[in-house]
Amino acid sequence: MTTSVELDARAPLRDAGIRDSLRRFVQHGLRLHGRAGRSEYWWWMAANLSVLALTLGVVPAIASGTGAMPTVNLGPFGIASPSGITFLYGSPDYTADSLVAQISIAVAALWALATAIPAVTVTVRRLHDSNLSGWWALLGLLGVGSIALAVLLLRRPRLAGARFDA
Repeated sequence: MTTSVELDARAPLRDAGIRDSLRRFVQHGLRLHGRAGRSEYWWWMAANLSVLALTLGVVPAIASGTGAMPTVNLGPFGIASPSGITFLYGSPDYTADSLVAQISIAVAALWALATAIPAVTVTVRRLHDSNLSGWWALLGLLGVGSIALAVLLLRRPRLAGARFDA
């Protein structure tokens, strides 16, 4: 039997601010059951993109002094990889120029490693909130599928998604 407290933990957090959304992202990082509201998912994506932009782009470019302006291409579930860095101009080999740039990229790799599983679980829970199976998250592994997955993650909550709370 599931208590009401457990049901509340599985129910989505509606219209949450960044602090509540990120706290819930961490607390529910290993939970595939339940639902995640749009705010929980998109605040996580904004925070993730900010960390990755700083650690893979801004800090290495400033530290190496190359003037290269990297852009980070997010892979499935908002996880970036070193191969996902492209440059608008300048040398793509700026990591060898500066210890600070190397440390920054190492921090980005640790960040991606530490948040990989919670990123997948919040994606699955977000799909549950719109009454879709978490298996739809596998679309993110395909090139064009990432766009389709993003559209699915933007869907409004569905009342029938409560079936994933049990």
